[in-house]
Amino acid sequence: MALVQYYGNVSYRTTALFDVYDGKKELRDLWQIVKSNISDEMIYTETIERKIDGEKIAETVEYKWRIRELSDECFRGFLYKNAYVHYKEMDEELGHPVGRKVKTNEAINFYYEPACEMVAYNRTQRFGYVDGLNAFCHLLSLAYTKQKRSDLVDGTPYTSGYNWDGLKQGLKNEKLSRLGVIYSIPNPNDELLSEIRKDPEKMISAYKDANITSKNVTYFTDASDGLKVSSLLIETELEEIEKIHSHLSAEEALKKGYVEITTTDIHGVTRTSKDVSPLTLYIADDDKFDEEARRMIHQIVRDEMGDE
Repeated sequence: MALVQYYGNVSYRTTALFDVYDGKKELRDLWQIVKSNISDEMIYTETIERKIDGEKIAETVEYKWRIRELSDECFRGFLYKNAYVHYKEMDEELGHPVGRKVKTNEAINFYYEPACEMVAYNRTQRFGYVDGLNAFCHLLSLAYTKQKRSDLVDGTPYTSGYNWDGLKQGLKNEKLSRLGVIYSIPNPNDELLSEIRKDPEKMISAYKDANITSKNVTYFTDASDGLKVSSLLIETELEEIEKIHSHLSAEEALKKGYVEITTTDIHGVTRTSKDVSPLTLYIADDDKFDEEARRMIHQIVRDEMGDE
C-alpha cells in the first residue's frame, strides 16, 4: 500500500538541557530516561470541543502506541488514535435524520531516531500529520516524566526552510490584532552544542539563570488598522529571534521549532509559523517505510550539516 511520509523535529523543553549545555549531561542521557519508561500500556488523552448541530460538545480522544523496536538507535512502531465520527441517518419512525456517532480507530507508522532528533511518520484521512506529531511528542513527554507531564517534548513539522526576511515583511503587510512569539531553549546538534559550551551568550545565559525553558510574548490591539509591526517595540522583539545564539540563524530556529510565531488578523484568522508546507516523500510500498525513513532522516541531517 502506498503512503506519504512526513518528518518532524522533536525537542525537549526541560531544564535538564542546561546540564547538557554545561557538559554535565548529553542529549542521549535524556533519551535513556525516555526509553526506560516506554511501554505499550501508555495512553495520552485530550479533550476536544466540537460543534454538532449547533451544540458544543466535549469528546475525549485517545492516543497510544505499539512498539516494534526500541533501542538506543531508534524507536519504531504504530501510533493509534481512538476518536468518534459523527453522521446523520434517517430514522424511519421519526421521519427525519438523526445524529449518530461511531468510534473510530486510526493507525499510522512512525520511525524515530533520537540522535537525529527526528521522527518520520505518515497520516490517514482522520489522523492528520500535525495530530500525529503532537501525539507522539506528548507520549514521549509522559515517558520522560513517568506519566506526570505531557508538555515537555515538542514537535515541529520539518519543512525545506524559511525565508526570514520574507516572513517579517509578511507580518508588516498584514493587519494583525494579535502577534505572539514563543521562544524555547535549543536542543542543539553537535556543532551548535560545541559553540554553546564555549560561550552560551546573552540569551541562553539569561534563560539558564532564570530557569526558563520557554517564553511567550504576545501583543494585542483593538485598532482597526492592526498592530504597528514596524514600530520599535515589535521590531526589537523580532530581532530577538536572531539573537538566541550567534551560531543559530532565525531560519534555523523557526525550522527546528525553537521559535514559533503566531498571529490573528483583524478578521479572526489565526496562523502560525508551523503552517509552512511540510517536506514529504511518496512511498509506493509501505514495507519500505522504515528503510526510507532512515535514509531521509540521515539525508536531512547531512544536508543541514553541509555534508555531501
